[in-house]
Parts: sequence; structure tokens; C-alpha cells
Amino acid sequence: MERGTSWFGTLIFGLVYQATLSYRSAILALIVFFVVGGVLLSRVKMRQGIIDAGNEVPHVI
Repeated sequence: MERGTSWFGTLIFGLVYQATLSYRSAILALIVFFVVGGVLLSRVKMRQGIIDAGNEVPHVI
């Protein structure tokens, strides 16, 4: 997954720019990716993940 994401943002940026001829729309498409990623990351249960991995839970997460 890591290798695909290195070019996926650039591809979307280019495709949106070609479709709309607007850099504003292309940047907005990238902002949508960041917002969706932030929402997904906010749903991660850090403490449970640390426990499931078999590690000691630190005092500050």
C-alpha cells in the first residue's frame, strides 16, 4: 500500500486539474484526502492497539 500512495495523490491532482483546468479544484481534491485520512485516524483506538500488539501501555499516549 505504501508504494501506491506515493503516486496516487499526484495522479489525482493531475486528473482533477486536466478535467477542470483549475488548480483550486485539484488542491481541494488533495484536501479531501487529508480530511478522510484524519477522520480514519481519529477512529483508531491507540490503547487497544498497543495492548493487542502485546506491548506495555505507556503513561502518555
